[in-house]
Amino acid sequence: MDFGDVNSDFTMCDLINPHPKRTRKLFSLIADYTNFYRVAAQVFEKTSSEYDHARLAIEEGMEKNEIQHLSKGVVKSPVRVRNDVDEQRSIIKRLQESCDAERQRILDNNESMSVIEQVSKLLGERQKELERLRDAQAELNLLHHECANSEAQVAEASKYKTQREEALNRLVKLGEEEERSHRRALEVFSTRLQDLRMRKEDLISIMDSLRKNAPTIRDESVQLRNEMVRLRNERTEETELARRYCLELRSRFFDLLEKYHKAEKIFDAQAKAFSETIQNISMGLDDIELAAGDNSSLSD
Repeated sequence: MDFGDVNSDFTMCDLINPHPKRTRKLFSLIADYTNFYRVAAQVFEKTSSEYDHARLAIEEGMEKNEIQHLSKGVVKSPVRVRNDVDEQRSIIKRLQESCDAERQRILDNNESMSVIEQVSKLLGERQKELERLRDAQAELNLLHHECANSEAQVAEASKYKTQREEALNRLVKLGEEEERSHRRALEVFSTRLQDLRMRKEDLISIMDSLRKNAPTIRDESVQLRNEMVRLRNERTEETELARRYCLELRSRFFDLLEKYHKAEKIFDAQAKAFSETIQNISMGLDDIELAAGDNSSLSD
């Protein structure tokens, strides 16, 4: 991943309106930087601690030498001074060697840091390739989905085709049946037509005979008409007589009905009087029985 990419800057738009690809890219940058920092921090801390220890050792050695030099005071013999100088030179040489070793180690660490950066760049490139592969996989999945949809549509089309073929076969069968029924109807119609033609010929012959016998038939029809007029007149007279007789019977019926109502009222009055008389007689008999009972009790 290239940390110097201008599109890798994190802004407020990434929080307000995030985009999936850009967010994934920023997260990959953060993850790569975290991995790089984890490795580089260990190397840097180790190198810094070693450098600090070496610097402290050099400072302590210089302080010890200065203290020894001051404590000795005046140099007593040149041999001792020479020995001290040689010893100091050897110490300085060892310190220089240790500093060179530390410097070389720092250079090696810098080289390792550059290697780590190159590795992180390679990892970023591999991450991009993985993203491209993911996109290709997504496109492949979409193609598979479209292929499945196409296969389903083909299956539906074949099913629809079979249904249409079955419907067409049914229509053909219905057409054949209709044709057979039409033929039967045509045969029936032809026979019916022949019968009608025969009846037409019979009617024509009858009409011819009627035309020949028309005068006699006309006379008979006139006679029948006169007879019908006579019968209608007689019927009118009989109807009038019947109506009068009905009116007379109706008036007699109403008279009899009125007499019946009057007789019914008289009967109701007589029945009421008879029931009252019976009640009075029964009450009188009850009184007589009571009186007879009282007399018998007194005689006893």
